[in-house]
Amino acid sequence: MIFMIRGIAKIVFSSLFIILLSIWLTLYLIENFTTYQNFQKIINIGVQKIASSQFGNLTKEERINLINQYCSFSSYLEIPKNEPLIEKNINISCSELKNKDPLEVISQKISSEIYYKQYNCNFVDCLEENPFYVFSESANSSFNFFEKISLILTILFGILTLVAYKSWDGRLKFFGISFLIVGIYSFLLLNYSDSLTNILLQKFSQIQVEGMDQIVNLIVQLFVSPLELIYKVTLLLGVFLLGLGYFLNYLTFIRAKRKKKK
Repeated sequence: MIFMIRGIAKIVFSSLFIILLSIWLTLYLIENFTTYQNFQKIINIGVQKIASSQFGNLTKEERINLINQYCSFSSYLEIPKNEPLIEKNINISCSELKNKDPLEVISQKISSEIYYKQYNCNFVDCLEENPFYVFSESANSSFNFFEKISLILTILFGILTLVAYKSWDGRLKFFGISFLIVGIYSFLLLNYSDSLTNILLQKFSQIQVEGMDQIVNLIVQLFVSPLELIYKVTLLLGVFLLGLGYFLNYLTFIRAKRKKKK
């Protein structure tokens, strides 16, 4: 009876550990991707593309001179709305623009207006109403919270799995296989980034922005960039733990064989 309970516990705890480890990795990628710094990089590309299509490839000094001339007869610069991403016109005062690169100021202003927008809805409702909610401080905080919860649960079920296995060789082999699975999962995500790019291009087709293909490529790269290190580390760790587990298994077998001879 005890062996049956231990066997069931092994299956349940080990399965939950692998699932939760994969969930934690996914949430970590999303939380890392939806930071303000990454969002500003995306907006930078969009602003640069729009500016180059309208004014050509001006140097920084030329852009500063141009905005200073504009501000000599106007008190603010108006950025027109572009729904669903920019829901209202954004006004930037000339005092913020004077003697500064307008592209940097505009990019920062648009980024902060969108990212730090206040939402009066819960996480699920906000996502259903506006998919671009993911690019917000509110969503990033939620992803951060979910990531921490999943990490705590992963560690908890990792400990329970450790207890469920009686021998260290069994424990090492299990964790080795677990990390190999996560490594393969990371590798597949990294190698299917082209498919993700195509899906996003279709999803964002409603937004009329110059250079959308480059923006989407940047989005995908920012999302998958940590995976190159993650899949290498998890695969190497998995192989190491699995090899160590089999080595301990071999040592146990040799000791048992020697005892029989005695």
